[in-house]
Amino acid sequence: MKPQFKDEVRLQEHRFVILTGTDLPNRQIVSEVLEQGRPRYRKYAPIPARYLQSGDDVWNEKAQQIHERMIGEIQTMFIIEQKLKNVSNFLYHFRFGRILLSYNFIDEAIEHFKKAVENKPDFAKAHRKLAACYLKKEDFPEAKYILKKVVDSGLAFPDMYNDLAVAYTFLKEYDAAKNMLQKAVELKNDFPEADFNLGLLLFYSTINEQEDAKIVIPVRLIRALKNLRNAKHLREKFWQEHINTILEKIASHETDNILPMLRDLQLKITTRDDPASIEMDFFFLKFLFGNRVLSNDELDYYEQLIRAEVENRGNYADFWNDLGVIHLIQSRNYFLNALEEIEQAAEINPNFSEAQENVEKIRRIKSGFLILLRALLR
Repeated sequence: MKPQFKDEVRLQEHRFVILTGTDLPNRQIVSEVLEQGRPRYRKYAPIPARYLQSGDDVWNEKAQQIHERMIGEIQTMFIIEQKLKNVSNFLYHFRFGRILLSYNFIDEAIEHFKKAVENKPDFAKAHRKLAACYLKKEDFPEAKYILKKVVDSGLAFPDMYNDLAVAYTFLKEYDAAKNMLQKAVELKNDFPEADFNLGLLLFYSTINEQEDAKIVIPVRLIRALKNLRNAKHLREKFWQEHINTILEKIASHETDNILPMLRDLQLKITTRDDPASIEMDFFFLKFLFGNRVLSNDELDYYEQLIRAEVENRGNYADFWNDLGVIHLIQSRNYFLNALEEIEQAAEINPNFSEAQENVEKIRRIKSGFLILLRALLR
């Protein structure tokens, strides 16, 4: 990809470079954030088929829109960071921690997950994400410590047993890892990640890494990789390419570099998050702490995002709940527009009693609307 747009953004002690361009062969727009020359995170926007024959002007305009959205996101992140310093609500810190983790601000994410845990010690999901930070940093002893404490407390759910098994596996504590994976699959029948990790565990425990040129990948692991590829929640291009590359290498007996690739996939799968959930976390925090009213274009973007998730992944209650909240925020925008227009009518004609009465009625419920929305987002 040749970048078409480039900007530098300075925020506190950070200096970011944002590059955006079109990748027509892969039908996507790519926007990347770099710091000190190293990639922080990257986003892809697929190009709808109906636009593929459009001219360069259309693509320049689309790429510029994505570029400006990326700049706005990074700026908004630092506004939210400042606003949350004096906020104790565990859910806000958890949501912001997930955003930071997905954007590779790992140390910053750790601080917010710690605040979430501090304010709600029994919030198991926050413990899990805190451990994910340490897994990404490859600090496996710390990840193990966090996850084992939750497992021992009785608050764990199947994914946490799976995550703890991964920490044990990287520490070569294979018996403990096997126990955790067996517990995970007992609690969750259809669990392709645990099945994959169990296949890896059995494989790792029988090989001599000093002789990796002679490695033969067992059928059990190949089958687990194929099941992982077929998982509905891993249908995105990123995961499909990763898994297919490994399967192709195995099929052609190119196993000289297979161990690092398997370990990389294992860590990425274990620490993954749902992109749509991250987008919605960002949406809610922008609304609450972003220092501005969300535009109708932004609201439309998030509405389409949720509708696409419903279409692709089926009827999940949280999707419909998020969609309802978006519509309430849209209603608030129209509500504020209506107030502004009726105030204008009352200003033009002070003797227009109907407009004057309407202004007073709307002003009385204005604060209540925002209070309702804030209550729903807690």
